[in-house]
Amino acid sequence: MPVHKDIPYAEDTNPKQTLDLYIPDCLPTDPVPLIVYVHGGAWRTGDKSEYEHIGQYFANQHCIPTLIPSYRLSPGVTHPTHLEDVSTAILFSQTPPITSLLKTTPTSIYLVGHSAGGTMCGTLALQPKWLESVWDCVKGVVGVQGIYDLIKLVDVWPSYVDFVEGAFGKREEGDMWRDASPQYMQFEQNKEGRTMPPFMVMHCPNDELVDIQQAERFVEHLREVGSKDVELMTEGLKGSHFGMLKERAFLDAVVKFVKRVG
Repeated sequence: MPVHKDIPYAEDTNPKQTLDLYIPDCLPTDPVPLIVYVHGGAWRTGDKSEYEHIGQYFANQHCIPTLIPSYRLSPGVTHPTHLEDVSTAILFSQTPPITSLLKTTPTSIYLVGHSAGGTMCGTLALQPKWLESVWDCVKGVVGVQGIYDLIKLVDVWPSYVDFVEGAFGKREEGDMWRDASPQYMQFEQNKEGRTMPPFMVMHCPNDELVDIQQAERFVEHLREVGSKDVELMTEGLKGSHFGMLKERAFLDAVVKFVKRVG
């Protein structure tokens, strides 16, 4: 299985603005699906290299090309830089060298975001402006142990104020926490009447770092803002906040979702 590592997706030479691309030997014919996995880490830790097993599993076991970007982290940068990097990496998937390596342009993109990555994927699903030129290619979104409400997160976990302020500023300084929380976002419509892509929200009951109410409230919100295809998955999942990512139940659920909505 070809693995292409450290491909720069931005003009800068920052190693955090690079991605890894996992290409299956059994590359499917058009339309070629592409999973984009966005890692978590409280906006201040994490790297694409930690999730090689995810790229290998989707590509090796299920013939789904997988792109895993890194992005710049706090405190070196603040919101919305993390989101800008992730959206740039997704847009880059439609250009060489990615299209050359895949031998085609991927027209079915599936966003999978864990924890803080879930925040970003939730934002991208509700605010198509970040991916305007490729929006029609986004066929599905998966949030995994995601953070969707920064305000409620710190209310429940007061010690998290440190990393939330590091990424989004102090709570009393305007409405940044609310504005950056998918829980309070409306879906951006356009004159063509675009619709929200199918969304699966996954949350393991054993998660020790993010409360399951984040997922439950977000599913309700997605339905309220017009989602016609949203599901909450909690049963059958096991493992800790990060440990779940190595479980077959999580990996296979993502594949099942991709195949259902593809």
